[in-house]
Amino acid sequence: PPAAPNETEDKHPALKKGKKS
Repeated sequence: PPAAPNETEDKHPALKKGKKS
């Protein structure tokens, strides 16, 4: 599993978009 949410966001731009949105 990802070490931190930021890691996941970096790996998945789609997730980052949703989080930033």
